[in-house]
Amino acid sequence: MDWTGVAIVVLAVCLVASLAASWKGRSRTPSVPVPLVPLDEATAREVSDLIARDRKIQAIKLVRDATGAGLREAKERVEAWDAAPSAQPVETSAVLDDLAAEARSVRDASGPIHAIKLVRERTGWGLADAKGYVDRLG
Repeated sequence: MDWTGVAIVVLAVCLVASLAASWKGRSRTPSVPVPLVPLDEATAREVSDLIARDRKIQAIKLVRDATGAGLREAKERVEAWDAAPSAQPVETSAVLDDLAAEARSVRDASGPIHAIKLVRERTGWGLADAKGYVDRLG
């Protein structure tokens, strides 16, 4: 094999390695915000109690059992609950209805960015989840 053949093989290996590295960090399933399933009052109190006693794993399990959420969603919900007790996740359908009406009103008056900011402040959700929620308001 001459030097031209060796150079082509090296170039091909570098190209394959570069493509593999660029695809390695990508998720195969798109991230779609999961709607927040409300917890009943007793379950919400029990989750708060578990977090207060530093039993986050049990709190995550309880949230998963009560909502059917996946591990990641339940963990993020418990962590948001723990990180911002004053902005705990919205837990009742009446509050969700009020939030939806207020977010629609803010969106219509000031635009979607302000509505997303409102949803984030009230729920403790991340940017993608709040944007998805505002987008689904119709």
